[in-house]
Amino acid sequence: MTLERKSLRLGWLVTAAFLAAATPIRADVVTATIGKISSGYYPYMLTVTDENCCLNVVGVILTHGFTVFDLDDSSTIGEPAGWADIPPIPGALDSLTWYDFEPSAAIVPFTPKGGFTFQSQTSPYGLAAGQPDVQLIYSDSSVVDSGDFTVVTPEPSAIILVGTLVIFLVIPKYLARLPAR
Repeated sequence: MTLERKSLRLGWLVTAAFLAAATPIRADVVTATIGKISSGYYPYMLTVTDENCCLNVVGVILTHGFTVFDLDDSSTIGEPAGWADIPPIPGALDSLTWYDFEPSAAIVPFTPKGGFTFQSQTSPYGLAAGQPDVQLIYSDSSVVDSGDFTVVTPEPSAIILVGTLVIFLVIPKYLARLPAR
């Protein structure tokens, strides 16, 4: 087998490994868009997409509302129409909870719903893994941990994937053209 064929085969294996590692396992998605900082506060805007086939989301819990984001009953918190919030209570309740009080306001499968907002002095760029943990409450009262919310930023994995393809596909072809010594 030639060097070019070995490199091509290895390139495809590495590409397949990257794609497999990038495939999401959980069945729900929470993304956070961060607005322009104003008066020392970062406006967090969460969008929830329920990718579960059969159940509506009727509650969203940000598990570290006080300890990570320093939220309390005086914080600026917003919610979509038909939803209400329960702010963190320092020393008693660490989570920020949004719940729907109108059945028609629930998050239906495969339909993103935005409007879950709060302002915090905590920078989104200094968050450690596991800190912005979000749980979803489904209409059958089950609770699913959706993991960390995803802060919308440029994705470096695409650059890594392109670089890997260049290394394993383009460079061997260039080397094959060089005269043998």
